[in-house]
Amino acid sequence: MTLTIEKFLMASFKQPDGDSMPGIDWMVRINDVSSQFVIVRTYLESSPLSEKDRVELGDAVLNFLKRKIELGWRPSTASGVLEMTEPLR
Repeated sequence: MTLTIEKFLMASFKQPDGDSMPGIDWMVRINDVSSQFVIVRTYLESSPLSEKDRVELGDAVLNFLKRKIELGWRPSTASGVLEMTEPLR
């Protein structure tokens, strides 16, 4: 199985309390027997990010998703956006 970041979107995402928080939505392709996509959202403590920081966050997203899959999570059970809840950088 391979995980590949296809694209990302940096934006401010509205929170349940009405505030907005900067973050990135990462579209990740999961190649196994077939190709599936999942969106993983990361929240940021600050922005903008340097290219190096963005690459490191992308790697963290892939590791997060890999761990979830190793623990039995499957894309077919996903609905909506997966969130990495702790703010990053």
